[in-house]
Amino acid sequence: MKIRGIFYSSLLTLLLPLAVWAQEPADCLSCHGDKELKKDLADGKTQTLFVEQKDYLQSVHGNLSCTSCHTGITASHPQDQPGKVDCGICHAQETEAYKKSIHAQAFEADPSASPDCLRCHGTHQVQKSGSEKYKKTAVDQCGECHADYRRTYFDTYHGKVVSLGETKDMPLCWDCHSAHEILPMADPQSNISKERVLATCLYCHPDANTKFAQYNVHSDKYSYKNDPISFWTYFVMVLIVFFAFGLWVPHTILWFIRDWLENRKKKKNPETKPPAESGGGA
Repeated sequence: MKIRGIFYSSLLTLLLPLAVWAQEPADCLSCHGDKELKKDLADGKTQTLFVEQKDYLQSVHGNLSCTSCHTGITASHPQDQPGKVDCGICHAQETEAYKKSIHAQAFEADPSASPDCLRCHGTHQVQKSGSEKYKKTAVDQCGECHADYRRTYFDTYHGKVVSLGETKDMPLCWDCHSAHEILPMADPQSNISKERVLATCLYCHPDANTKFAQYNVHSDKYSYKNDPISFWTYFVMVLIVFFAFGLWVPHTILWFIRDWLENRKKKKNPETKPPAESGGGA
């Protein structure tokens, strides 16, 4: 009996942290599940502290405890002031890559208008980057800051296929620009620099050559200044289409009217059959 008691005590000791972990999200959501829960910020703005339970549980972090990310939470919560979430605790490699990127530089200059982990991936609804759900929203996510590039992307074959809901084998923003270590085109280490753009194209196009890699993927047919060739090509093609339809539509309408009038005339004045020839012998 003594050995059995020691066994059960040990088992309980091992399982107790798991039980506490399992209950912690529910404990937090007992307050943060309230849509009216808010916090007044120093700049006079109000921040919502509401967490949608369904989004959190279906996220990639849904099996983690809240304090895995919010490490500053203590027993005195909500009186304590937890610091900013550090994604680098689990994602050290991605964080180091991000620090080298143009996004990190922009964030240091103006955090309110530049992306960090939370702005791109979300907070409590983070999805796997390879999931269809994340892929279908990725271009729109980038488009919040890069609206012009989003528009020109959807003008391409790749973008049109993605807009129809098909993301398999279709390149998204990070496939060309990389996901975290995004560098400007002038940087030789950038995936889209003149030194490395061909290697980037070769990932999907094994037969690509230097000429192929010079194609402007974000050509803007609406801007004469940025892309005069695409602009004039599009302009001429639109003129041809309007000219063709401008002739075809009235021609078709007039032909229909003429056909209708002739049929009506035939009904009013049916033609008589020619008299049969009388037979005669020589």
